[in-house]
Amino acid sequence: MTSGALCQAFSYAGKRLGLEDVRGTIFYHYAVFLKKLQPKMFLFENVRGLQTHDGGKTYKTIRE
Repeated sequence: MTSGALCQAFSYAGKRLGLEDVRGTIFYHYAVFLKKLQPKMFLFENVRGLQTHDGGKTYKTIRE
């Protein structure tokens, strides 16, 4: 299973609104699929700026 955050919400190329941008909440749906499907592995694309967005709080939310 593969997925990625919609980069416009997090990357330096966008407005960096993060979770305030509806596109930034897509990962919640991805988490639901992961929980239901329980794949042996998954790949989540890194978006430049995601780990540092909002002082790292956004990335921490996604990980949890």
